[in-house]
Amino acid sequence: MPARILVVGVERSGTSWVGGTLRSTPGAGFVGEPDHPELNPFAVRAVEGLGSHPVIARDEPGPAAYRKLWDAAFGAVPRYARGQGRISRAIFRSAERDDRLAVCHPEHPRVAPRLRIASALAVPKHVTGHMRTRVVKSVRVHFALDWLRANWNPTVVVCRRHPLDVVASALAVDIPPGLDWLAPAARAQAMERFGVAEPSTVDLLTCMAWRTGLLMSVLDEHVRRHPELHVADHENLCGAPVERMRELVTSIGLEWTQDSEDFVIERDRPGTGFQVSRVASEQPGKWRTRLSADDARTAARVLAQFPISDAYDLHV
Repeated sequence: MPARILVVGVERSGTSWVGGTLRSTPGAGFVGEPDHPELNPFAVRAVEGLGSHPVIARDEPGPAAYRKLWDAAFGAVPRYARGQGRISRAIFRSAERDDRLAVCHPEHPRVAPRLRIASALAVPKHVTGHMRTRVVKSVRVHFALDWLRANWNPTVVVCRRHPLDVVASALAVDIPPGLDWLAPAARAQAMERFGVAEPSTVDLLTCMAWRTGLLMSVLDEHVRRHPELHVADHENLCGAPVERMRELVTSIGLEWTQDSEDFVIERDRPGTGFQVSRVASEQPGKWRTRLSADDARTAARVLAQFPISDAYDLHV
């Protein structure tokens, strides 16, 4: 049975659904988004100035705080004083969202005073107790995946979803699409790997489509290079949630139980925003009602530049 599992994907690709299902298996502990400075105070310290998606090569040591973050997520229990984390989280919750987002700006990071205090007191996100398996979920490790695999050797599950559905869903929940949150080294990979120039416009739809195409193509390249990685295809899962999730869980080496089946069944119902619940059968192709015809054509033209477009029908 794998001791460490890493669930990765772009935002709105089903990572929470997959991560929650794996979490429901016996002996599994779960750490969600330990590297996201909008959600966790220690991440403020760990990703400061690295951009929304840190770029770290396989053979690099990586920043000390960022490495400590992943050590804890994958099972190394950090030392901390009683109440330290609770105080940190209370201060962190009082900070403005824009201040949390500004932390990871790769060229002009800004850490508000209360966030500086919260991050100084923060404890890396982790689960305590004896766990046979630690499931970690992140939507920000695309350019550090080789580094993570080299250092912690997790079993990796890559979540994929139709890119137009990703774009439509991300815009619907107000995920910032700005490309300036990506480090220059990350943006440059669009041209270096895929021959795609960065858009000259700041149009939200165009930027979100470009970022989605880049990030999905990077993950797809990982899968092509490493066929041992597991792929959770959103459209496939939605077609038969219980059966497909059972296949995924058992293929990883985890035990499917009634708790797992109940988790999937109970979440096959209406939900909004960042809730995991959704009527699964209604999700594939939802971009057709969320995007106007003109917006869908614009997004499809941007996505068509990237290799990931070969795997999906982008006809509008």
